[in-house]
Amino acid sequence: MVTPANSIRLLFWAIAGALACLEAGCRVGPVYQPPDLSPVTAPPWRAATLGLAPQASAVTDWWRQFDDEELVRLIDGLVRQNLTLAEARQRVLAMQAVRRGAAADRLPRLDGTGTTVHAATGEKAVNPQGPQPGQDMELYSAGFAASWELDLWGRIQHLNQVADATVAAAVEDYRDAAVSLAADLAIAYLDIRTLQERLDVLDRNLDLQRQTLALATSQQEAGTGTEFAVAQAQRQLAQTQALKPPLRDALARSENRLALLLGRRPSDNLVAPGKIPQMPPVLGLGLPAELLEHRADVRRAIAAYRAAVERVGAARAAKYPTVTLSGTLNLQTTNPSHLLDSQAYTYSLGPSLRVPLFDAGRLDAAVQERVAEAEQCRLAVDRTLLEAIGEVENAAVGVVRSEEQRQELENAVTAARRAVTLADQLYRAGLTGLNDLVDAQRYLVDLQDRSLVARRDALVETVHLYRALGGGWEKLPTAIPDVETKP
Repeated sequence: MVTPANSIRLLFWAIAGALACLEAGCRVGPVYQPPDLSPVTAPPWRAATLGLAPQASAVTDWWRQFDDEELVRLIDGLVRQNLTLAEARQRVLAMQAVRRGAAADRLPRLDGTGTTVHAATGEKAVNPQGPQPGQDMELYSAGFAASWELDLWGRIQHLNQVADATVAAAVEDYRDAAVSLAADLAIAYLDIRTLQERLDVLDRNLDLQRQTLALATSQQEAGTGTEFAVAQAQRQLAQTQALKPPLRDALARSENRLALLLGRRPSDNLVAPGKIPQMPPVLGLGLPAELLEHRADVRRAIAAYRAAVERVGAARAAKYPTVTLSGTLNLQTTNPSHLLDSQAYTYSLGPSLRVPLFDAGRLDAAVQERVAEAEQCRLAVDRTLLEAIGEVENAAVGVVRSEEQRQELENAVTAARRAVTLADQLYRAGLTGLNDLVDAQRYLVDLQDRSLVARRDALVETVHLYRALGGGWEKLPTAIPDVETKP
């Protein structure tokens, strides 16, 4: 005879056996090992031959290297206000909720139950579990139902590891978006500053050309100049003025882009007038290749590989028997007043076993699919890392070459400014024609503008280098719960 005591003993031995099996190491499936990235990250680096590589300490908060408080303020606002980052935060929170749900599968489940049923059986009917023929009754019950799947082979544990890796990937998605958006904001800010200064330089050149026109006009009126000289000066002034509308249009577009990055509607005077930041000192040689492993996209790829490996384990564990402990305890009576009577109980308690016997190869196919997916993810790690190295190499070359161009153009501007001064002096002394002065001014306007663009390009290439190195997420507040995301 099965008594409550016997059922309890049976449950105890089932749990004890399950725990003993777990202690003995019944977990099946591969054990995740981080991929070896050393063959890809090993030196030599082509960028090292350029004599350029930032120090790790400067990469973590690279936007401060520009020594521009306005840029720092805007980056701080980006983290709080950008809508793309807000969406990424919500995805992290969603994945964390999924992980909590997966962790709950390792614990027993207990549900409270309660029913009231009106049941009846016709006189000629047969109802083994209900009233006798020709009778009807009210049935009241209240109780509990519990179940617990024993994770004998580690299937649930593998799925928990999958959930952990999925959360880590979502966090890296957030970090990658934060770094990219911070770089986009910095570039938009540099564009604004460059356009503001280009307009300012253009205004100064327009003032200079208006003075030249006034001089040519006064000489014509005095009979010492010609109408042709006045026309030349007017033409040069008009050509220079025609450069302003495109610059104003580009400035408005850059300001609008900056506003959108800050999660705001486009507006005027988003950034007060100011100077282009100075080129930050990019110090040090031989940046450790391990820094590339800190790139969020590389870390995300590693997390995806980890999740894929754990899915292989879960698929293999699904081929083994499943043991579930379940039980119910109910108080059931036809009289509500007897519902709390100790003799009104019904219960069931015991383990259940499910053994896969024949599935026409479905489980094996599922394992093979998961193995192939894991290999895809491993290859994706190598590909992502190679692409990251290529971005670093390209950005490093861009920094060096654009800085060389900027320096040469600044030298050319110095020479052009001296040429304008000399041409003006010679024209006033009557030793040369206005054509020489107009040409000198035209070259100065062009070189000054190209110099400012080259300075902007050098700064932007520096931003690209910092972004390629994956820097910045360590110092950016995430506004999400801190989680362990090590591969």
